[in-house]
Amino acid sequence: MKVLFAFLISTQMALATSNPSDSVKTPLRFWGNLRSSHILYNQSLNPFVYYPNVSNQSYADIYLQKNKITAGIRLESYLEPQVGMPDEMKGWGLASKFVKYKHKRVELGLGNHYEQFGTGLIFKTQEQRAIGMDNSLDGFWGNFILGKIIVKSLTGKQRVGFKHANGWVSGLDVELRDQVNNSLFFVGLSNVLKTEKNEVSALAAKELVYATALRTGIQGEKLSVNLEYASKSVEFEEMIGNSNNRGSAIVGIFDWSNSKNALVLHLKRTENMDFRSERGTRLNTAVINFIPNFTKLNTYRLLTLYPYASQVMAEIGGQLDWTYFTENGVELNANFSLYQQPKLLENPMPLYREIGLEYAKDLNENSKLRLLANYAHFNKGIVLGGFPEIVKYQAIVLDITHKINKNLSLNTQAQHLYTRQDKGSWALALVDLRIKSKWSVFVTDEVNYSQNEHYYQVGSNFNLGSKTLGISYGKVREGLFCVGGVCQIIPEYEGLSVNFGINF
Repeated sequence: MKVLFAFLISTQMALATSNPSDSVKTPLRFWGNLRSSHILYNQSLNPFVYYPNVSNQSYADIYLQKNKITAGIRLESYLEPQVGMPDEMKGWGLASKFVKYKHKRVELGLGNHYEQFGTGLIFKTQEQRAIGMDNSLDGFWGNFILGKIIVKSLTGKQRVGFKHANGWVSGLDVELRDQVNNSLFFVGLSNVLKTEKNEVSALAAKELVYATALRTGIQGEKLSVNLEYASKSVEFEEMIGNSNNRGSAIVGIFDWSNSKNALVLHLKRTENMDFRSERGTRLNTAVINFIPNFTKLNTYRLLTLYPYASQVMAEIGGQLDWTYFTENGVELNANFSLYQQPKLLENPMPLYREIGLEYAKDLNENSKLRLLANYAHFNKGIVLGGFPEIVKYQAIVLDITHKINKNLSLNTQAQHLYTRQDKGSWALALVDLRIKSKWSVFVTDEVNYSQNEHYYQVGSNFNLGSKTLGISYGKVREGLFCVGGVCQIIPEYEGLSVNFGINF
């Protein structure tokens, strides 16, 4: 009731300061979308994994807008969630709802909201549907632009499945932006407070936990710099190992470019930055903040076998990425990433090291070639958990896209990853035929030839404007699946998949 009362008062204040001439009647807008995913599983594939006969995940978003008021709801159904989904993603019902008023430099809202302060070190809510993550804040928010100052305020509880987390989260972000010559200068301050009673933890947990972040930077035509430092207060009264449980993180982002070059340097250091609105949760449940993952974004299948994920408890490192564009259309890229545990730990371990080279060139007006070579060390025991092992691998990728005619294009890929650790070496072949921009047919085989295991897929995708349909059958390997820097372990499975979507 307090949140609703604050929202109504704020809305009345905003309406009172608005111009009466702005209230011109506009028609009611109505739009939305429907997404549904189904998998018919081979239940005998792995006796140690529970496979439902058929998984059923569906989502429906419905929105209404009239003048300056927008409202929306999301209905979700997990009658049988896909394997690897979080435990809270079960059942069906109203998953989120919101109503907001937006007029010029004022936005007021009530309901589920996604927001980010700075780089997200102390606050970021997001939805990553592919891995079952949605940590939106259900409550009240208000955003204001006061000249050169941008203010974001919010309060509420985070979504956990069809319920809420135990803790209450409130935040305030203030940023000053000013134009200096041809560059944009900014400085910002963020504060987040979590209130949660100690009902689960055996340790003496504090009811109030706060986090503060300070950032500054400049964005110019060729050079941009973004620096942010964050700290989190002690959550537990007792000592945990050699740490007093006080958290801190620092991030540095440097970008420089000209007509032929693009250079990016990312640096970060993290210590005890696991910040949640409910103690005892794990993985991506009830996470308040987000530690960005500064590594090369690998989209080729074999290069996603060992993806690095941010280590919120202890890490230091970064990446250097350089891209060069030649006059004859050649694109060259080199990337170096390095992460390890900081020396504050008793026996710091290396976490990740990768060197990547990439060459891309238009062979002619109808064909494009892309070559990649990667060398990496991956600490599987720490990043993925389980048996402590450093996986060292070398990988190469050949990717050719050829436009046969105005209606047909063919993409072929050959990938290979060599290693003596973990499950051994892999090879992959892919053929993808696209008919216009509406239909594609693909066949791929991912082979772990060290253990003679085939992970094959055959399928087709249809894109008919506002409607999409995808059908495939195959076997998918176990692995760490990452989307937007957020990762989830998905067990292997085999089955028939059907996905469709409608926009209206």
